[in-house]
Amino acid sequence: NIVTEILINQEAKKQNVTAAQADLDQKFTEIDNQLKAQGQSLEAALTANGETRADFDSQMKTQIVLEKMLGKDISVTDEEINTYFTTNKATFAKDATLASEAATIKSTLIQQKLTEKLQPWLKDLQAKAKIIYFLKF
Repeated sequence: NIVTEILINQEAKKQNVTAAQADLDQKFTEIDNQLKAQGQSLEAALTANGETRADFDSQMKTQIVLEKMLGKDISVTDEEINTYFTTNKATFAKDATLASEAATIKSTLIQQKLTEKLQPWLKDLQAKAKIIYFLKF
């Protein structure tokens, strides 16, 4: 994980992609709001997982730069959102409508597409990198 994070950060630096504090604050607010809707707070969830705000910020910085590097050509159509809503209707609240869930669905679909692109991209990045492991036995 450390090697992967370093490779991602090096590539982000090459491409001049950064995660600003405003980006981190926005992610924090988004996730905190989602958890509050479920009766939790992000701070409580982090504590329950033995993580700190610094851990969260580090993970989110990596996610933000990945989204900026890999997500620039990802798009989600209204048809994809409609199909997802129809297929997964049972997972939404009974009174949920397509309009009320569209933003969440779009975010989910973007994350799925990013995940699909991530593994091949990482493998290519690792193949091009010169990685030396120092092991102590």
